[in-house]
Amino acid sequence: NILGAVLGGWLLRFGWGWVYAGSGLIISGVGLFALFFLVEEPCLVGLSSPHHHARHTKRRRRRRVSGAVAAINTVAHPTIAEEETERLLGGAVAPLAQAQQLQQQQQHRNYASTKVAEAKQGTVALGAGAGALEKGGGNAAGGAPKHKPVSVNFFRAWLIPGVAPFAFALFFAKFTSYTFLFWLPHYLDQTRIGGRLYDTTISANISTAFDVGGILGGIFAGFVSDRHRCPAIVASAMLVASVPVLYCYHHLANGSLLVNIVVMAVAGICVNGPYALITTAVSAELGTHKSLQNSKALATVTAIIDGTGSIGAALGPLATGLLATPADPDGWDQIFWMLCGVEALAALMIARLAWKEAQLLN
Repeated sequence: NILGAVLGGWLLRFGWGWVYAGSGLIISGVGLFALFFLVEEPCLVGLSSPHHHARHTKRRRRRRVSGAVAAINTVAHPTIAEEETERLLGGAVAPLAQAQQLQQQQQHRNYASTKVAEAKQGTVALGAGAGALEKGGGNAAGGAPKHKPVSVNFFRAWLIPGVAPFAFALFFAKFTSYTFLFWLPHYLDQTRIGGRLYDTTISANISTAFDVGGILGGIFAGFVSDRHRCPAIVASAMLVASVPVLYCYHHLANGSLLVNIVVMAVAGICVNGPYALITTAVSAELGTHKSLQNSKALATVTAIIDGTGSIGAALGPLATGLLATPADPDGWDQIFWMLCGVEALAALMIARLAWKEAQLLN
């Protein structure tokens, strides 16, 4: 976002056509680079798979178990040659030799049994990580075949606890985030900052403070959520805080350039922090919810949440364009009131989940 805003502002001096042409050339160049140089599998360049060592270790442990079991069978069941020798001797083995042979057999049995137990314990521990990587194999503890996880359909994924509230919360969060992404340079271009009007290029550069704040907000939201296991509380608190911050920014935008940038960055923290948290950590957590049991829904849940948010991302700039008319000097007032209400609705969507998390923390 930051590089796109800066590059777009610089290319705009040559005309709007160059903004689209420059962006298209960069996208095409990155796509060609990925096509010719991106390696899909390590084996294609002579490297071993990251799962190779785990499978090799498990296979070696299985061979140890098989060898120990074979040793027991050898001791417990004499070979044909040994039986034939005993028959030819007529069983005339001295009592002392028989006692020594029995003692050696018992020692071999004890040693082999110990090795079998150690090898099985190692196989069980390893099976927690590597057993899932073996296709068609048994489970780690004893060989019972695993059931292949089945995908959750679209409608069942909506019923996973937390998916619908976070999806609609992201709808409103991206409504505001993308409104700032598309319209903030234009707003700064029309606003006197410290009594001065800045041109389009400088306005685009100033607007990157919002994205810088978004980076900091995403890091902060993720850190607190991981530390206290409370994503709903973190997201709702930042969404609630964004309401007064957006109101203050609209009324302080005419102040000094420093005040404008600082308040803009704080707005980016409060608006983009929950947006980043919901699209990443929350989606991954809900996609592996305990209610799924033997089902998998990570991709479906991520698509539902991010797709619902994308609808808001499309409607936000559209609604702003309808209100920001040059003939209406109060258009920006209406837009900021709209954004404040949208952020409040986003916090309301996950208020119930935040309340549950607060009860669990207490």
